Amino acid sequence: MTTDGPTSIDGVLLRGPDPIHGALANETLDWLAKRKIPFVMLTNGGGKTEQARVEILNSKLGTNLTTDNIIQSHTPFGALVDGPEKLRNKTILVTVPTMRPHAKSCTSWCSSPQSTAVGSISDLSSFCSYGYRSVVTPGDIYKAEPQIFTFVKDEEKHFYDHLPPLPKPVYKNRTFNADTDFSDYLKIDAIFILNDVRDWALDYQIISDLLVSHQGYLGTTSQKNEKHHWQQDGQPKLYFSNADLTWGATWHMPRYGQGSTKASLQGLWREHTKGEAGLDSYTYGKPTELAYQYARGL
Repeated sequence: MTTDGPTSIDGVLLRGPDPIHGALANETLDWLAKRKIPFVMLTNGGGKTEQARVEILNSKLGTNLTTDNIIQSHTPFGALVDGPEKLRNKTILVTVPTMRPHAKSCTSWCSSPQSTAVGSISDLSSFCSYGYRSVVTPGDIYKAEPQIFTFVKDEEKHFYDHLPPLPKPVYKNRTFNADTDFSDYLKIDAIFILNDVRDWALDYQIISDLLVSHQGYLGTTSQKNEKHHWQQDGQPKLYFSNADLTWGATWHMPRYGQGSTKASLQGLWREHTKGEAGLDSYTYGKPTELAYQYARGL
């Protein structure tokens, strides 16, 4: 472990959810704390608030970590709230597994009077805590417009019944022109792949629709696509929280991670554009430079 910069959690202190025998996490971290040596630990895990992650680590490792000591894969997304894109009051799409009916919706987590955040899973509590005020998921979109994806089984459709409404309706006219007023329709300003994708087909369809849209208005198709100017018409930026193709879970063989989502989307985009364009995206998590830049800035 380094003592003056970022170090890893995955494969160093934990393997999957379990502590690694002999890692001596408690002794090592106490040694750093007593000498007031600053350190931060990185994980490509996510799907929880930083506070929830710290509580889990302290319980498993017998440590006294705080949120100042932890960077999850999506922690840097918090810096984008008031960054150049000014996303705090804009609508973002976050991919999360569709919840079962007994679980809470994101409105339980984003409860401030100013918030219009909606969503479908407690994983979104991290985005609410970062300050995003309008969050939707592919499941929310499917509930509003079930014809957007035709392969949900009849016995699974009730999983979407409890999801909240969209902040604005989806644009459904086949044509538009320069004078079309889109202000009353759903506009997505950024796409975040929060964690390992579960509902692959639904997520890929909606992400692809947005990548070919006019300025992020779902249901539109950019006229610039016909001129082979892909992702050059104000489409939402695409952010991955990590690039791990595989990861070490409790199973004895590596399991596919979020990197497989990125690889799949790159392949789909290459086919969609007939090889004319690579997928323009941003990837965080270790070992990317974006993650280490964020850690060094703390």
